[in-house]
Amino acid sequence: MKTIINAPVFDEDLPALVEFHYSEEEGQVVNVHKIELISDNYKPADITVVYHINDDIRQKINEELTDKYRRGEYED
Repeated sequence: MKTIINAPVFDEDLPALVEFHYSEEEGQVVNVHKIELISDNYKPADITVVYHINDDIRQKINEELTDKYRRGEYED
């Protein structure tokens, strides 16, 4: 599944295309496969590194994705 979110990175919220997996059993997003910034200022690898290092950012992204999934705001 994929959707666009405002990813909380680099002390600002940047639009990003995110591919993720939602677990019906757990009732939340359990894995983010890809985060691609929609910005000319950063490369996709920039956010990928931050995502894997910073648990707070990962948690915020997972919460936003879970909310979007529950509202049906995603593509298969």
